Amino acid sequence: MDGVRGQGAALSLAVIAVAAAVILAALAIPFLFLQYRTVDVREEQTIALPTGAERIELNVTATVGRLLVEFVDLPDRSARVVAEVKGHSGYFGEASPIRLDVTASNDTAQGGETVYASVRFDTYAPWPYYSLSETVYTLQLNRSLRADLNLTVTTGGVVLYTVPGVVLEGLRLNATNDGAVVSLGNGTILAGDIRIRTATGGTALLWTNVTVVGDRTVSLTESSGFIMAHFDQASPLGSDVSVVCKNTVGEIEVSFLLRGDVSAGVTAHGGIGGIGLVPIEGFSGTAALFASDNYPASSGFDARLNNTLGSIEVEGSWTSDRH
Repeated sequence: MDGVRGQGAALSLAVIAVAAAVILAALAIPFLFLQYRTVDVREEQTIALPTGAERIELNVTATVGRLLVEFVDLPDRSARVVAEVKGHSGYFGEASPIRLDVTASNDTAQGGETVYASVRFDTYAPWPYYSLSETVYTLQLNRSLRADLNLTVTTGGVVLYTVPGVVLEGLRLNATNDGAVVSLGNGTILAGDIRIRTATGGTALLWTNVTVVGDRTVSLTESSGFIMAHFDQASPLGSDVSVVCKNTVGEIEVSFLLRGDVSAGVTAHGGIGGIGLVPIEGFSGTAALFASDNYPASSGFDARLNNTLGSIEVEGSWTSDRH
């Protein structure tokens, strides 16, 4: 009997120990995932400006976040790169969630003029170990360098704007849920093609008095979001621009505000959603060809708009007076 009682007591103690461990684990788990640490990380690197450099070819990739690209005065650098991450983390989120890798080379010693650079923003902050409120990457480019840019954000978006005198030799942009906003400001020189591809986040292109060197193509492609493009051109364009907009699910909105010897012709093909043409001034036609009264001029825009499950809206205004 004593042996049986001893075994029963030992079993009871084992059950109690297991139950206590389970209870302690249940109590501890919330504390392990509690967001009690503040995450405030800022990393910065620069790319040198070698003597004789006139242009930069730059590849940028980012895993998660918002990328801001701007052209500024950098007298002794080709570019400045900044990564900022803010939020909170728990017990298992002790390490910095950001890794910034920058590599660069140049061919100036061989008589060339190009800086070749690669930037990778890698943010790894899985929930529930991290809860990030802000993930922003800033790329500042020397405005005196001609720029050829290849930008990719796996989960996030891109904002890019130019300033007078910037020479853009090419732009290839891929973004997802936060889309893309590209503003080509007054006095920008476009010397290469533009290709913007987004998924769900939408695309906004703002074009103001850009000078075009050589015939160029501007391609905007979206899978399930909006495409909005506004072309404001009063100064001479310089060359012809082919505008191609392709959407699957979402609206396409394109507007032309033209003055002087700049023309535009638009063909639109839409499925569900219909096509709306708004001739504000100096435009007329149908979806087969909606054009300015001076079309074709010595230089201008030729736009092809295609949509599957969304509407297409086109506004056109042209006057002979540039002012």
